[in-house]
Amino acid sequence: MRILHLFDLCGVAPTYCKQLEQLGHKSLVLTNFDSLNLKSLYPNFFRFKKENDKMLLLRTIYYLFSFRPQIIHVHVNNQFLKPLKWLQRIFRFSLVYQAHGSELRNKKNSIIKADLNLCTTKDIQRPGFIVLQNPVDRTIFYPGIQKKNTALFIPKYPIDQTETAVNFSSLFGFKLTILEKKMNQKSFAQYLRSFEYFFDMKGLYPMQSKTALEALTSKVKVIDEQGIKHFPNSYNPIKSSKQLEQLYTKLVNKK
Repeated sequence: MRILHLFDLCGVAPTYCKQLEQLGHKSLVLTNFDSLNLKSLYPNFFRFKKENDKMLLLRTIYYLFSFRPQIIHVHVNNQFLKPLKWLQRIFRFSLVYQAHGSELRNKKNSIIKADLNLCTTKDIQRPGFIVLQNPVDRTIFYPGIQKKNTALFIPKYPIDQTETAVNFSSLFGFKLTILEKKMNQKSFAQYLRSFEYFFDMKGLYPMQSKTALEALTSKVKVIDEQGIKHFPNSYNPIKSSKQLEQLYTKLVNKK
């Protein structure tokens, strides 16, 4: 199959590309933002250009001719489905939409439906959406040398659980580091693997955030807001891509 991903959030789309290539598929990502410097990590898949959405749409049309995708998979930007539904009348492709969090969380806005609709956690699941956990790239997130009894916490707004993380650290006897600044993907992966624990407190229980899944892939133990410890062998970082392949295959076979 040939899959064209539009937009990206924290490296999900290029990770799918990389893992699906190992399963025999061809994929590309077109996006107009890259705050994590993903272009340098995924030069074979990632096509970043700083532009507005109208220019990205024109670039999409170019790739409809040159790449001829069977599937267009849109991440985050739900409104981008409008022009793509019109283009479906001309080009034969299936349309997938995937919500990642903030665009749906605690919001009642109406959603444009695609042929297949996905979300990454149950708290943002809408009727007709399938929950699919994020994949993690094991060539970037892998085990390192950990400092014992250390824990990392990243505040998430508007719900700030810093006080809870501090209390748990005191209870468990951890040396806590609170990370406020944003880091690129490669630097963050290196930083993350130096900790023994990661506090995952986005209120997604029993699901886990993308950062928590990256921690587990790096053999960093995760503690959620319930105080429950999750161990690295509880997560398979490529399971999501294999599930997505099955969903893609069903979608293409319907056409």
